[in-house]
Amino acid sequence: MPRQKKIKFAQGFKHATPEEIREAIGDCHNERHYHFEMKRPSDDETNFYCPVPDPTSIDDWLAQYVEDRDTFDEWNGLRKKIAGKNFHLKKNIGLLWIEKDGDSNDRRKYLTHLKRFVEAFYYGINVTILDSVHIKKDKHGHFVESEDIIYRIKSRRCHEYDEDKAGEDEIQFRAADVIVPLNKLRKHLQDEVSCVCGVTMDDLYIGAKDSFTCGLAQGGDSIGVFSMCRYDPLFRKSAPKKRNKKITVSWEEDGIINEDTLTENDLVILERCCKIVVHEIAHMVQVGHCVFFDCIMNGSGHLEEDFRQSIHLCPVDLRKFQYLIGFDIAQRYRALLNFYESYHMKEAASWTQDMIQYITKRSHNDESEIINLDDEEDQVEDEESDHTDDILNEDIISSPNKKRK
Repeated sequence: MPRQKKIKFAQGFKHATPEEIREAIGDCHNERHYHFEMKRPSDDETNFYCPVPDPTSIDDWLAQYVEDRDTFDEWNGLRKKIAGKNFHLKKNIGLLWIEKDGDSNDRRKYLTHLKRFVEAFYYGINVTILDSVHIKKDKHGHFVESEDIIYRIKSRRCHEYDEDKAGEDEIQFRAADVIVPLNKLRKHLQDEVSCVCGVTMDDLYIGAKDSFTCGLAQGGDSIGVFSMCRYDPLFRKSAPKKRNKKITVSWEEDGIINEDTLTENDLVILERCCKIVVHEIAHMVQVGHCVFFDCIMNGSGHLEEDFRQSIHLCPVDLRKFQYLIGFDIAQRYRALLNFYESYHMKEAASWTQDMIQYITKRSHNDESEIINLDDEEDQVEDEESDHTDDILNEDIISSPNKKRK
């Protein structure tokens, strides 16, 4: 059997050294919840954090691209420049459903479950589910109507690469057109929400050369959209006979126990979508891709790479999120553990349980738990914001067979 050729990183990429990682985390790298070389308590062998994986395909993200190392200090400077006085994330996050007019997709209920995950991941920030956006059609094509304004949306059946696979009734919408009305909505709600993220089961694309895209974020405008379409294992497949097992999930909200019945397939879609929605929202607050660890903020070159990536933040990005929101790190992990257990996400729950055990372990020389929030000042210099209209951190599929998020 011929030996498989090793896929190389893109020319110029190098793994960060431990010293470079400490520098990326910043001056609190010695605090227990920012450690990165520790073992999981459940076996004392497995590392909590793994390096960015070696490419397994020429289409993998880091086989194609070399991205800058986005340290905490560099991100902090960019965020202050963009956001000014609104540096810290305090307003709600807006989620809304986008569908073709006349559709009645029962997966709209996924928004409720995504809301729970986003609120745990961005612990301390509430999520508001906004009114749905309906894509209509007339003799000129597809459009969205908002406050008597017509926003035209380009569409196509499929890319030529998919011609033999796509069904006759399939349709794709141009992502950049779909998010235009979201920008107006975010400005209208700017006192209530910090960003707006649209969710749809319709397929999206970027341009003529692209087969599809799973998401697009415009960081300068704090808007984004992502499609759950290709996160469905049954996309372009008939439903398998054995994947109809019903599973009950339950959660408490405002003292009331809520329940929903989902299929195994629903849970797969939700786990995949949980990762991309918080990833896209992070781009809206100027958090870029991570090249330090296997991390939820890694980019991806195709769906298979996307599916196998981590759902956890690495210490570098955890520092950014904590400074951005000001959450108690242990409480955030407990909220995430509750979500993972409710939705039968066993691997994520096991990792998070280990992390809670590690960061709350008592020191032999200190009777109190070693859990500290960053005591960094909550004030931001009262300087004029350097407004920019640049599109930041776009997530695209860059060729007929490739995806970059």
